[in-house]
Amino acid sequence: TSGPSMFSNSVKLQRLGVTVKMGLSVEDEDSNQARMLAANGININEMETITVSLILKDVNLDVSLLMAMDQDLMGELQLGSILDTNNILNCLLSTIHSLGLSKFVMDVGDIEEFSISGFISEDTNNSIKSMTEAIFASEYKSVVLDAFPAFTSITIRPILHDIMRVLVDKARDDGACPEPDSTANGILDWRQMNDLVSSLTERQSNVGGDLYYPGDIFKQDLDVALNGLNAAIELGVSDVRLSNLNSLGAPIKVLQPVKGESSILHNTASIGAGSEALRAEFRLLIKGKGNEVEVHNELMLGLSMRNVDMMLELLAQVEELPFFNFPLQDVLNLQCWLATVVTPALNKYGIREGERDTGIVLQSLALAVAEARLDIECIECS
Repeated sequence: TSGPSMFSNSVKLQRLGVTVKMGLSVEDEDSNQARMLAANGININEMETITVSLILKDVNLDVSLLMAMDQDLMGELQLGSILDTNNILNCLLSTIHSLGLSKFVMDVGDIEEFSISGFISEDTNNSIKSMTEAIFASEYKSVVLDAFPAFTSITIRPILHDIMRVLVDKARDDGACPEPDSTANGILDWRQMNDLVSSLTERQSNVGGDLYYPGDIFKQDLDVALNGLNAAIELGVSDVRLSNLNSLGAPIKVLQPVKGESSILHNTASIGAGSEALRAEFRLLIKGKGNEVEVHNELMLGLSMRNVDMMLELLAQVEELPFFNFPLQDVLNLQCWLATVVTPALNKYGIREGERDTGIVLQSLALAVAEARLDIECIECS
């Protein structure tokens, strides 16, 4: 980028091919050209489909794109609007405030092929073929190559610029980026997501492959009275870190729908497959005080595992309406994703009522670990 709204790109291509099809027809049947075609036995009412093929070699392309995008409109895009891949381009273009092509320069090393075909008249086809072969087999070829930068900058750039503006204007029309289905009020069927390829990046730490949750994760005070032992115990877990999550190996299957099941997702992964082991560590607090004993232990527990093969089946019941209306600005907010999950019915004690398997449920988990190591560091021990 050379400015807040300017994208500058330089691309080198070994080979670039372009094919353009055009329809030609005679509008004025009384014109001299129409009479000449009719005299040669050509049906002037028949449209000709002309194909222009061009193959370039050693292409250097410099493009500068001016694009001002409305951040609010981008953030308000709803997930259900872009699940259909036919809508993605229109929905993205609808968030653009202005778009322009400020630079388009193409430098070409050689022209491998240039042909024009499809004329109804065979004589015309042969004449065009002879003419193009004569041009590109002579000294005129170098003249054409030298003219490419100026031709693309002066002639092609304004054409592409106008096309881009037309696309943006059409994307702003009502219905170009459709609203999600407002009648969706059931449970999301994950089998409908096969055409959607998504990749979500966790943003928890500044270290690649690590997730870090500082502070208290769990803390509980307990009063124990057992066989004459009376004690107040405090348990706590804090500063959880998962390292080397980017050590994934094949096979990897994430959120794969299960045949015959609408809300069950199958997951398979091999973690810790590289030189670095998968590691989980956390700080554990065990503090207790009784009549005859007082304990204060603060430990750092770490578990390192190599070549962990994991298979997990997850029941994920997601409501269709909040999912399809999900705003892209919240795509990295875990709480917003959890808000789309079906809420199970709970009694006044917080225990599920009715059907037990609702919302998000870990239905099965299998782990196979080739190597594991547990280490304990005493921070404060009594």
